[in-house]
Formats: sequence, C-alpha cells, structure tokens
Amino acid sequence: MKPNAMDRFINAIELVAAAFVGLVAADVFISVLLRYFFSIDIPDSYNFGQLLLGILIFWGIAATSYRGTHITVDLLWANVGPKWQRAIDVFATLVLLFVVRRGPGDISGAWSSPKWLWLGALLGTFIVFTITVVSPRIGTTATIALLVAGQLVAGTVIDRFGLFGFERIALSGPRVLGIALLAAGAALTLKR
Repeated sequence: MKPNAMDRFINAIELVAAAFVGLVAADVFISVLLRYFFSIDIPDSYNFGQLLLGILIFWGIAATSYRGTHITVDLLWANVGPKWQRAIDVFATLVLLFVVRRGPGDISGAWSSPKWLWLGALLGTFIVFTITVVSPRIGTTATIALLVAGQLVAGTVIDRFGLFGFERIALSGPRVLGIALLAAGAALTLKR
C-alpha cells in the first residue's frame, strides 16, 4: 500500500527527530570529551541540547499520536481486550498531559484566561477536522477558497460589531462587494 501524504510527512518528521537525537548525542559526547581532556566548554552547548530535545520530544509526540502508537505498556496492552487497551491509551495520554503541564511551558494559566479565547481552539479543531474530511471530496482549491471566504466573513462580523474588544468598522460598499466577489469565486471553485 502506498503511503499517503500525511504518512510521508510524519515519516519526514521522524527522520528529522532522529537526526536531532544524533545531534544531541554528538553534542553531549563532544562536550564531555572537550571538557575532560582539554577543559574547554562549547558555548551554549547545554541550551542547544535542551532546544533540540524539546523539538524532538514534541515532534515525537505528534508522530506517535497521529499513528496511535503512543506510550503503552505493550506486554500488558497486547494481552487485554479493546476496552482495557483504550483505558491504557487514555491513561498514557493523561500522564503525557500532566508531564507537559508541569514542564517549562506551563499551561495552567490557560484555565484562567478569558473564556472567549477558547473559541480559537474550538474553531481551530473544527477547521482542521473539516479540511481533513472535505478536501478529498471537493478538492484543495475549493476547500481553501471556502476557508478564506469564511475568514473574511468572520472578520467582517468582528469589525462590524466590535467583537473581542476591536474597534467597530462600518460596512461599506467596497467591503460588501469584496465579500460578494470572494464568495462568488469560492462558489465557482466548487464546480468541477
């Protein structure tokens, strides 16, 4: 079976993450050798290693989550039924979230942020899901055209009513014409 574009993209991410592991290992090895034999430090070696480790960890999380092969206790997981496998998967994901929450990028402040900020996360999830489902059916061009048209309409509504603390901007003839033309263009891309 030929891998699809997303599988090839994930494979590329895994290769880059593997290269980062090699770079981190080389960085540590060379740093130790230079420090031990020559009393020389590589400037910012530690920070460089941290950065690469952060990248490869989060890329690894993305790749394994996409494939559904994230951290599991394979011996136990392989010998239980589907309900327990799901429970183990959920537990592993919750442990991962706890670890990420306790890391330097503490997300606890997100819970105290204004609730309307969560709208962005919901809309982002909806848009990614919609693009994933719709693109194969109507084509990439039509999907992007509809996405841009929808963003323009949403921006116009935000401007018109001054939502989210933005200044109110009245609807003008050129704005309405621009939205209409963009909507017409998006509708035309739906024709095959």
